[in-house]
Amino acid sequence: MGCDCVNYLPPGIKLEDVAEFLSILGYPLGNFATFEGMPIYGCNFYKDEDYKYFTGVEVLAYLKDGTIHVETRTSIWRTKWDSDFHNFTVKQLQKRFGGTFISDFGKSRFLRYDGQVRIAAEAGCYFAFFHLSNDFSSAHSYLEFLKEAKNHVKTPSFPKQLLEAVHRTDPIIISTNLFLPFLVSVLEEYFKSTYIALLRYSPRKSTVIKSARIPAEELTSVSNEEQSMEEAITKSMSFQNIGKVCTYFKELDSKLDLYGTLKKPYKRRRESMFDTFDRILHQRHEFIHRSKMNPNYTIEMAFKDLETVRAAVTRVYKYLISTYKWQPWPM
Repeated sequence: MGCDCVNYLPPGIKLEDVAEFLSILGYPLGNFATFEGMPIYGCNFYKDEDYKYFTGVEVLAYLKDGTIHVETRTSIWRTKWDSDFHNFTVKQLQKRFGGTFISDFGKSRFLRYDGQVRIAAEAGCYFAFFHLSNDFSSAHSYLEFLKEAKNHVKTPSFPKQLLEAVHRTDPIIISTNLFLPFLVSVLEEYFKSTYIALLRYSPRKSTVIKSARIPAEELTSVSNEEQSMEEAITKSMSFQNIGKVCTYFKELDSKLDLYGTLKKPYKRRRESMFDTFDRILHQRHEFIHRSKMNPNYTIEMAFKDLETVRAAVTRVYKYLISTYKWQPWPM
């Protein structure tokens, strides 16, 4: 799903001329190819500017029936800036080459944007949560696959004293243990991305930079514009320790009490969300660094942990929205 438009250029226009003009508009160099004997050119626009752009603009130009057709597209998750640049591209193509265009809104009708407008830290935290939500969907699909696969795995009966050793060779148990490193990695990326977005616009940014110990190679990378200063700072920070994560955010803004937020009761469970994070992180570290597997970690337990982690991160994001008076996530 998304928003589409097609520019129909007059006869005689060369595909190379369209590619050159797109580069003038700000599109990076794309690729020429041939599909079923038809010359095509594709490129994508994206700009890292205060988190304004999210999906960017996709372009596919091709020669058909003697004329150039230029298809442009933005995702349904586009931002106002993605949509504006989409319309800008369509308008400039017509202005430069002539012809007509047809969008989802009709002939010679530009695309409309009626979504929420976010920028700076709000947009950065929104993007981080959006990507995490997609990763959770992937994790859920993986567990559903294991659940289905379990029905085709025959587990023989063994004496009780041998069960633990047998479980260590059970492909389902091995797979559930492998699930945890992925879950931890997406959590790490979420907290890191959220921290970077907040740090980039924080009043305490200069203080954090002064106290950070950034290796020379990382500073060189910043100088070469290969990464941001905020990204370089996080390289020396551990986001695989929930206690440290809470401390990082508290030091960045004294209002942010992630520890208290995650320690609040959840569904009358004895284990708080904070403790669930801590257990999952510890179990992952034991598995990765000591090859120590939990032989009793079932699919049902993995599903429960995934649901708890999803609820916990949603609580964190809602807490940020409430603290900074941001627009709500469209739940």
